[in-house]
Formats: sequence, structure tokens, C-alpha cells
Amino acid sequence: MPTDKWTLAINYDWGRDSALAGHGGFADWQGVAGYVHWVPIDWFGLSFRGEFYKDDVGTLGVPTGAVASTKVFEGTLTSHFYVSDGLDLRLEYRHDHGNNASFLRGNGASRRFQDTVAAQVVYAF
Repeated sequence: MPTDKWTLAINYDWGRDSALAGHGGFADWQGVAGYVHWVPIDWFGLSFRGEFYKDDVGTLGVPTGAVASTKVFEGTLTSHFYVSDGLDLRLEYRHDHGNNASFLRGNGASRRFQDTVAAQVVYAF
């Protein structure tokens, strides 16, 4: 990196579960994530994370051969307040969006997206 103020990272995961073979199939899943962290001044930083997750749950039924798939996208913006050495206060907004109604609401209904706001205290030692 040309400067200490930036951090970039990328991550990829892939997995397979053959335990479903008795039901005529298997499950594959994979995901990729990218991260950018910027510290413009000593006491403040911003991070953006984007992720994509795909879960092919395999053949659901031998007679039909139907395949179900879930795809979820996520974006998170985090502000960091560096209070002291090792102490980081964070405010975060996250948006998740999927191709299926995978997110359960408090009233029992489900929908294809959810938004989350969080406050965190992180101490690294």
C-alpha cells in the first residue's frame, strides 16, 4: 500500500457437504468478501465490507430433481472512534439482501432483505 491509512483485503471460501448423498445429492456453498478500511486521522476510521454468499443445497428430491439455491449480498459501513490504545468504539449500518425471503421479522413474516444498526465496544489486547 502506498500509505498506512488504507487496508484492503479479500476472502474466498468454498465448501461441500456430502452428508445429503443419501437423499440423492450434496450441498455446495461459497462466498467472497472484500474489505476496505481507511484512517484519515488518528482517532477516526471508516470501513466498508461487501460480501456475496451462495448456497446450492443440492437435489431436494430424487423424483423431482429440484434444486434450491440461496444467494445473499451484504454491505456494511462502520465508523471507528479510536478512544485509546486498543479501545475502538464503533457505529455500524448493515444491509442484507437475498433472492429468497430468508429474513424473519418479529411478526413472523419473512422478507428478502434486512437492515441492522449496531454499536460496539472493541478492546484489543
